[in-house]
Amino acid sequence: PTRQGLRALFDFAFFLVIVVIILNIVFGIIIDTFAELRDEKQFIEKDNKKSCLICGQSANFFDRYVPGGFSAHVKNTHNMWQYLYFLVYLDQKSIDEYTGQESYVATKLQRHDVSFFPLNKSMDAEGQVPAALQPKSKEERPEPEVTVARTEPATAELMRTASSPHIDLSGGP
Repeated sequence: PTRQGLRALFDFAFFLVIVVIILNIVFGIIIDTFAELRDEKQFIEKDNKKSCLICGQSANFFDRYVPGGFSAHVKNTHNMWQYLYFLVYLDQKSIDEYTGQESYVATKLQRHDVSFFPLNKSMDAEGQVPAALQPKSKEERPEPEVTVARTEPATAELMRTASSPHIDLSGGP
């Protein structure tokens, strides 16, 4: 083998090793990113099966005290899509045409305040829960910090989706 042939073989081997190492690093990053996304998606799905996105109460609570259980609650009383439709409706409607309730919610949303959500409250649970288990009065009850923190990202996502220019609710083509 000549000196040029050895040099070419060395250059090719060096190039091959460097490319393989760099590709493995890139593929590792991609695989780790997808694994994180999958884990996050699984956590969200599990959380949505264990508690209501709107009020934050556990599925066990509704299964125990509400006729129809948790599935009826999230399908009828606190349907997340109805909340999204309402936010889109507010976004599409002229401010001059707001009703009192719509003005109230729109003002809260502009301030990034999610207190209009019925945190730890549900109309379908009223009168169903034994008195000993009913929530304390507002003065005695601590604010549900965990629930508010859990609801804010969901509200932000709903607002981002509602303000997306790609949403067409007209039902037409």
